Amino acid sequence: NTAWNETVKTDNALETGNDEFKAIVRQMMMGATGIGSHTEDGNKNLVSYAPLPAINASVGIVVSDKDVKQPAKEIEKIIMYVWIGAVIVSIIIGLMIGNGITNPINDLAMRADLISQGRMDLEEIATRRTDEIGVLIEAFNRLVTSLKIAMSRPR
Repeated sequence: NTAWNETVKTDNALETGNDEFKAIVRQMMMGATGIGSHTEDGNKNLVSYAPLPAINASVGIVVSDKDVKQPAKEIEKIIMYVWIGAVIVSIIIGLMIGNGITNPINDLAMRADLISQGRMDLEEIATRRTDEIGVLIEAFNRLVTSLKIAMSRPR
């Protein structure tokens, strides 16, 4: 609450009872740039400081360690939720792709087993697939049709 043209009255930072803070103030007085920490009333504080050559002084900003780490903790939570979501979506996609491949193959294996037991009354498998599984199903349908024709001919 001090105007820009008024003198700011402050305490001498070297007269504090906190030795950690005194060490930081001495670094500031030597014109150093850096980040330090000190504990005050059981709370850890971070101090970032740098010289201001134009006025032959240094400026320091004191921030609670908790205030600095809080945004990082919130981001960490968000990253964890995104990671868990990505794993769940990956599992679902993997199951869908896996079932899309294995279910038709299992169906073909079951039908091939029925044909090997003499069952020829199987219907064609309807498919709209154009991938390798679709080609396999079409070939299997042709095989069943050919077997039906061959079995129906007199010997």
